[in-house]
Amino acid sequence: MKYYFKQEITLLFEKGVLYNENEEEVYTFEGKTFLLPELYLYKNSEFIGRIVTKPAFFIQKYEIYLRDELIDTVTEVPTFFNTKLEMENIGLRVKGNFLQFDYDILGGNDRVLAHVQEELLHLTRHYSIEIFDEEQEELLILIILAIFRFANDSDDTHVSSSSGN
Repeated sequence: MKYYFKQEITLLFEKGVLYNENEEEVYTFEGKTFLLPELYLYKNSEFIGRIVTKPAFFIQKYEIYLRDELIDTVTEVPTFFNTKLEMENIGLRVKGNFLQFDYDILGGNDRVLAHVQEELLHLTRHYSIEIFDEEQEELLILIILAIFRFANDSDDTHVSSSSGN
C-alpha cells in the first residue's frame, strides 16, 4: 500500500495526515513538540499507537507503543562516519539516508518491509511511504513517524548522515 505524508509543525504542536493514492485520509497523527514530546497515531479516529521521545544525554531515543504495549525503542547509535538507528527488540533495521528521507526498513533476510522517499517537484515537502508488509503496517508507520521525528530533531545537530548497510 502506498501513502503520502503531509505534516505541519509549529513551535508547540505537530499534526499530519497519511493519505492513499486516491487522496483519501487514512491515518492522522498529532502531538506536542515540547517537554517530553509525544505523538499519537489514529486510523479512522481509532487510537493505533504513540511515540514517546525519551530524554537522553547526547543520543536520541523514541519509544514505540502499539496500542498501549511498548514494542521497541528506536535508538540513535553514533558511529565514526554516520548515524545508525537501532530497533533491538523487533529485529528491524533502517538502510539508506533517513535524514534525506530516502530509506528502507528491512526485516529478516534483508526483506524490504517499507520504503520512504521525498517526492520532488512540490512547493512544500511531500513524502511517499510504501508498505510492502501489510500485516505490520501500523507498526511500520509508527517506526516511520519516529524516524521523521528523529530527522526533525536532528536537523540542527547533523549535517549529513545515513544508516549503515
